[in-house]
Amino acid sequence: CHFPGHNHKGSEQVYLLDGDLSSDGVKLSPGDFLRAAADTHHGGLSSELGCHALIITAQQNYPAKAIHLYDRLAKSVRKVKRKILG
Repeated sequence: CHFPGHNHKGSEQVYLLDGDLSSDGVKLSPGDFLRAAADTHHGGLSSELGCHALIITAQQNYPAKAIHLYDRLAKSVRKVKRKILG
């Protein structure tokens, strides 16, 4: 899984709970913490096996339209899972 590079208008903090995560070529392990300061560019995130992470981000990093679209997508995925898994 890959999340493309992006600019940060506000700060963002990532705490890796489990799995693997790489950021700008640095491999993170569960328990590692990553912080991106405001007005910086982040080269992207990737995971070979998947991960769970707690992400705390400034609202200005993600416009309301993007958050609304993500919510709709997440609801659709949950609906499909319920149909498949029962």
